[in-house]
Amino acid sequence: MGKTNTLISRISIIFLSIICTFAVLELLGRKILPKPQTIAIENLHVGPTGNGPVLDKIGLSAPDIFYRTPTGLRLRPNVRGIIDGHDLSKKRVSFSTNSLGYRHEELRFKTDTDVRILAVGDSITFQEYLPLEETYPFQVEKYIREHPPASLTGKQVDVINAGVGMIGSENELAILMETGLSVRPDIVLVEMYLNDARESFSLKLIKTPPLLQKSYLINSLVHTVNILRAKQLEHQKTNEEVNREGVHFITVNPIDRISSASWQTSKPAFNRLIAEYFQDWGYAWSDTHWKKMEEVFRLMKELSIEHKFQLVVALFPVRYQVESAILEDWPGQQFSLLMNKLNITHIDLLPILRKKFNDDTINLYYDSAHPTASGSAFIGSEIGKFFIENNIL
Repeated sequence: MGKTNTLISRISIIFLSIICTFAVLELLGRKILPKPQTIAIENLHVGPTGNGPVLDKIGLSAPDIFYRTPTGLRLRPNVRGIIDGHDLSKKRVSFSTNSLGYRHEELRFKTDTDVRILAVGDSITFQEYLPLEETYPFQVEKYIREHPPASLTGKQVDVINAGVGMIGSENELAILMETGLSVRPDIVLVEMYLNDARESFSLKLIKTPPLLQKSYLINSLVHTVNILRAKQLEHQKTNEEVNREGVHFITVNPIDRISSASWQTSKPAFNRLIAEYFQDWGYAWSDTHWKKMEEVFRLMKELSIEHKFQLVVALFPVRYQVESAILEDWPGQQFSLLMNKLNITHIDLLPILRKKFNDDTINLYYDSAHPTASGSAFIGSEIGKFFIENNIL
């Protein structure tokens, strides 16, 4: 009996020690770690369900906002909510969708005085990590309204955000055909990123247990594990597979030892990045990527002629291209060739963003793809300026 009591006492001491250690670490964590992201959804109108909620299959922590359809991922219509302490921006963001599942107010009947620009794209356009007024589509509208050309006298410009996170160009075409044409756009602005030839990879997230969701320490650990798993998935193609894809850079030797930090000044190091991120933006250095893009944009061009809207495509670079001292613009060259071949109005943002970064060295990105609020404001103003200077409006 005495041995049993001693054993229970030791287990109790160990258990209390663990609890006390966790409490101390949690207190320290609340001093140095960011507040965990929380999401409150209200007025959830389920609408079409497809295969049901996909929170556990994609990388955006927003319960029931998405559903799958036979043609890809969509935002649920008529959703309102608040994302507090977003993992990317750390901001408190109010979020809502209209009856079409767009991040925009409900659209009224279009009149002759309305000029509508429909912005389609992935998470770079959707930008749920920023308040609506800080997103680049909103900033395009703001710039045009503040610098209206004579052609807009007596008219009102409305930029409609139809972006959906983690989709590819084929999915964007489907959105345009299914709901986009119904808003009778005068201009369709397509945001093209370097991984758009394929739907973004999916990742089943590890979730924080409900009882521990308010813990800074546990949430930070879970978030870190998810990021590491995502990076592993991004890098899963072997060098041999990359080299078979017709990638336009020097063949990567798997035994090369190149510092990842030297991509800013070393072409071999930048080539290594392309190979490592081939599952994501590195795919744009392959011939396969541009063959797929030609198929999609040929259909978009045909739609623009049939439904009488102006098609404009903006190419968004990866952050590494913007900040490297070496100009790595092979995708931009292919982009221009393709757009000219199809007679599509286009803008390559790489030279504009490189000049901006070289002028003031201010960071414009939260990660490798998603612009900050200031980056979005700059991009929005440049696209708005492009519209006006090229008489698109």
